[in-house]
Amino acid sequence: MPSSTSVALIAVTTAIVTLWYTSNTTTAKKRSTSIPHSTPLPPIPHSIPLQPIRIEPDGNCLFLSIAVAASYSTYQTILPYGSQERRQVATDLRRAANDLLCPNGTPTEEPFTADGLPASLLIEPLPNETSAGYCARLRKNGQWGSAAEIMAMSFYLGKPITVHTMKNNAYPVLQKFGINESQDKKDKEEEIADTLHILYTGSNHYSAMVRKKSKL
Repeated sequence: MPSSTSVALIAVTTAIVTLWYTSNTTTAKKRSTSIPHSTPLPPIPHSIPLQPIRIEPDGNCLFLSIAVAASYSTYQTILPYGSQERRQVATDLRRAANDLLCPNGTPTEEPFTADGLPASLLIEPLPNETSAGYCARLRKNGQWGSAAEIMAMSFYLGKPITVHTMKNNAYPVLQKFGINESQDKKDKEEEIADTLHILYTGSNHYSAMVRKKSKL
């Protein structure tokens, strides 16, 4: 797992979302080139009480999708599509993940997973890209995130993250991050209930998924 100094970051878990929720009330105009937020996605099976939420296809979709899912999990409010509020939360999550994975501008060699793998073995550099180059690139706006960033955001937010995929108008689980299999049944059920969900729609794009409580 990340070093003890990294654990201090969890103290600001809700600060990102709280900043938006308490200080911002305006909604930015939708970009003309964005996918309409009202465009429907395939229906969720009744056994899965989740609703997919459209995310801007601007290279930040992984961070935006988790920003939306985390905000809704805490405040039951959707960060508006195309808004500065949504982008700011995603930017803060990107930086937090990068700080955990690359505390000194290079991937940490300390154990980062339950299996003891360090961040240096989790990141996915481009061909001929150094590990330091990866860290610098992923800190920039518009750069695609990977499993390493999902794992880091799960730790930072203190919430498990489940990635779904699309198949035959259903949304099977693709991968889970942050689920502690050693917990007793009660604690595990509470953890699963607190899980954030995102949807990998293909072509390197993610959408958010939120628990269906009312019409969004």
